[in-house]
This record gives sequence, C-alpha cells and structure tokens, in this order.
Amino acid sequence: MNREKPFEGVLIAALTVAALGTGQTGLAGEDRSRLECRDALALQDGSMQARYERDTGRTKFTVEMEVLPGGQLLAGDILQVQVNGQLVGAIQLAQGATDLIGGLDLDTTAGALDAASPFPVNFPAMGPGSTVQIGTELGCSLQVR
Repeated sequence: MNREKPFEGVLIAALTVAALGTGQTGLAGEDRSRLECRDALALQDGSMQARYERDTGRTKFTVEMEVLPGGQLLAGDILQVQVNGQLVGAIQLAQGATDLIGGLDLDTTAGALDAASPFPVNFPAMGPGSTVQIGTELGCSLQVR
C-alpha cells in the first residue's frame, strides 16, 4: 500500500458504484461545512476515508478504501456503505496497481455522464459524530475538519 499518497489516482469512474436515488443532504442552518474521518484495517493492511462537504448549492459525500489483496477481501467483492445505520450505496472492489480499491462518490450536481451518483432519498442528515461504515470491516465517525 502506498503510504505517502493514499487514494491518489483512484479512478472512481472505473468502479461499479451503487446508489439508490436522490435525497436530502443537509447540515441544518449551515451553508458551508466539511466533515472527515479515517479508519485502518490492521489484519489486511487496509484503510478508508470518508468526506462530507457542503458548500452553497452543492453537497458531496465521498468514501474511498484500499486494502492489500490476498486476505478476506477480493477484487469484485461488493461492500455496503451505511451512514448512521442507513444504506446509502455500495462499493465494488477493483484491482488497482498494487491494492484493491473502491469508492462511492455522491454529488447533488451529478449528471448522467459524471462518475458521481446522485444522493439516495434516504441519505441521513449529517453532523459531527455521524458514522460511516463500509461492510463490517471499516468504519469511522465524522469530525469537523
């Protein structure tokens, strides 16, 4: 796993990403916000990061993960992504240069030809402490950054 620049070069457009529709995405009363978190998977040398960004007129939610191949997770595996216990999409792992990689990219401005998908209708309200879970392997609580 490349420790100097994790997730750089991840081509989310090349990954199969499942999303469930369009929905609300707000932090009440705020025009701008950024929440982030990270987690590591020691047994298979993997990691994940999640980012929720809201700026006037646009909201984005990105989850990325990478893991060394050869363990319990394999290329092609599909892992559910939950926010605060609500299913919001899925990540399908693909073989990268050295690691298995996957990502979920939701954007309120996503169009038909974009790599990002629209937010699902059930996407929960976000705030510090909101939890992001990838399968049963990785999870973290969002914090203001």
